[in-house]
Amino acid sequence: MPRQKPPPSSRPSTGERPGLPRNPAPRRLKALLLLCLLGSSALPAPVPAAEPSNDIERFVRALYLNYQAKGKPVRLNDPRADTLITADLRAVIEGNAKALNGAAGLLDTDPLCACRQHDLSVEQLSISMNGEKRASVSVTFINQGWRRTTRLSLAKTRAGWRIDDVAQPNMPSLRRALEKESRSAIAQRSACARQNRRSEP
Repeated sequence: MPRQKPPPSSRPSTGERPGLPRNPAPRRLKALLLLCLLGSSALPAPVPAAEPSNDIERFVRALYLNYQAKGKPVRLNDPRADTLITADLRAVIEGNAKALNGAAGLLDTDPLCACRQHDLSVEQLSISMNGEKRASVSVTFINQGWRRTTRLSLAKTRAGWRIDDVAQPNMPSLRRALEKESRSAIAQRSACARQNRRSEP
């Protein structure tokens, strides 16, 4: 009798060649993708950088907080004012003090409030950026019933924002006013010295 062929297998075909191991790459790829997704979801959200205007507002409000009724503001010609003003403005102020040689001058009145006595509250603050390291701040405040506006020119230093110039309605630039006063004081002192020499016998 002729030999009969074995019946075909009832197992469904997988399309794989018999005798060869399955390729594990797709499973590994899926596992790696899952790990990446889990890792990215666990990372903290990036913190946005602080706006320069926020630092400027904090600096200016802290400055004028000292001008309240019981506050003790630091005058610009005080050695402690290095925490408030730039090195350039400090040099102008020191030159002015040397030129005046103890005489009364512009800084006898505080240019930050145009006052000698203070009971001040800030009413409005406006910031205008002039690049990344320069800013102009308009400060409107009420001091002892009087409303005034002061404009601060700020510069960003390694230590933070500092005052580089001050302007009042009747004084467009404190720096220029101090330099002019210094030149006038030096010229007047020189004129007095010449007059004294002429009057000597």
